[in-house]
Amino acid sequence: MLPQEWMELKQYIVDHYADKTSTEVVRLLSTNPMRQLYPNIAELAEVYRTIPPHTADVERDFSQMKTIKTCLRNRMTEKTLDAIMRIVIEGPTLKEYPFKKAVEAWAIKKNRRIKL
Repeated sequence: MLPQEWMELKQYIVDHYADKTSTEVVRLLSTNPMRQLYPNIAELAEVYRTIPPHTADVERDFSQMKTIKTCLRNRMTEKTLDAIMRIVIEGPTLKEYPFKKAVEAWAIKKNRRIKL
């Protein structure tokens, strides 16, 4: 099935989209009509779009990890490291972070008053 789809798609691209770049063709395969015509190739195109074209992002993530897990923090659990890494890599910038909302959410979690 896949080889037949591939042969048909190659001919279709030559006939209709010869002037397009490979990136444009992959994006085109994500549209609904193309997904119906070439479901297996469209699925492969989606997988292709998720693979990073270079290792710079991965290298940047490892550099971030080295700044988080230092000699002084060597007993950090994997779960904690994962949580901090997600915040550093995917979280908002300091300018965008809603500090007031975060403090309010933290305050209502439980009563933090010290009884004297």
